[in-house]
Amino acid sequence: MRRLSRMLAMFLVIEAATASLVFGQAAEEPNLDRYVYEVSSIRPDHPGSVGGGARVSITDTRLEVSHLPLSELVDLAYGVEDLQIQNMPKWASQESLSVEATVDPEITEALRKLDPDVRRAAHRHMLQALLADRFHLVVQEEKKELPVYVLTVAANGPKLSVADPANQYENGVTYPGGPLGPRKVGYAFGQGSIKMPSQGGTVRQLVDLLNQKLSPHLQRTFVDETGLKGIYDFELDFSVPWVTEYGLIPPGRDVREEQGDSLFSAIQSQLGLKLISAKRPVPVITIDQVERPTEN
Repeated sequence: MRRLSRMLAMFLVIEAATASLVFGQAAEEPNLDRYVYEVSSIRPDHPGSVGGGARVSITDTRLEVSHLPLSELVDLAYGVEDLQIQNMPKWASQESLSVEATVDPEITEALRKLDPDVRRAAHRHMLQALLADRFHLVVQEEKKELPVYVLTVAANGPKLSVADPANQYENGVTYPGGPLGPRKVGYAFGQGSIKMPSQGGTVRQLVDLLNQKLSPHLQRTFVDETGLKGIYDFELDFSVPWVTEYGLIPPGRDVREEQGDSLFSAIQSQLGLKLISAKRPVPVITIDQVERPTEN
């Protein structure tokens, strides 16, 4: 409930080049130490205010966080989900805060010249450095073999439509969650079903969203082993037996009696992919030290 109930009001805005903050998948630059925020401000919220208008915006010029607990910032900084973090104190999950940080213009220009994967790594480093400076966060990063859902290509091959790289989707597409821009995979919940449409999106983006939205329910991380690196148009539509942050089931309605394809059958019938239960090395973050934020 911690993540899903709070995300009812959460609007995540991340620049296109930083849309996927996945630990262990980005190219590394020899030295990322120059990439830090110039000035930061942290304001603790009033007790019990977690969930009110939560928002995150990460761009090359600034960081803006509204009404989010520290645990969510650790998720973003290290590209992991809650089930991949160990030894997080309760206050770090229960007490929300707001953060603003600006980037020096020279660093902004340097960020914009980076390869997208290195740029993602730089943004992660900047948030990690802020957490170390203001929260005295110290972590251990390692990989542990854990149960996961591995996404692979089904026996008859993928059913994904290869997107035209020149298509900028200027007219957009409307789906239950709103307009969907180019190069993205969307997510919308409506009374027991989830739609995940893609316009020029990647399988990696799909797996990232599955981790963000479904890992807390299924208690497993999704891992991409399809080997598919292109951009695709598709729509994944499946049913779930739970109520999420995006909708409430009307009184007296039993969604279990109306179930369509489950995630596992929809992945195969609609996308030509397959989810397999297995064990894989998964990034795990162990909190060695963390403190409430220092004064501004």
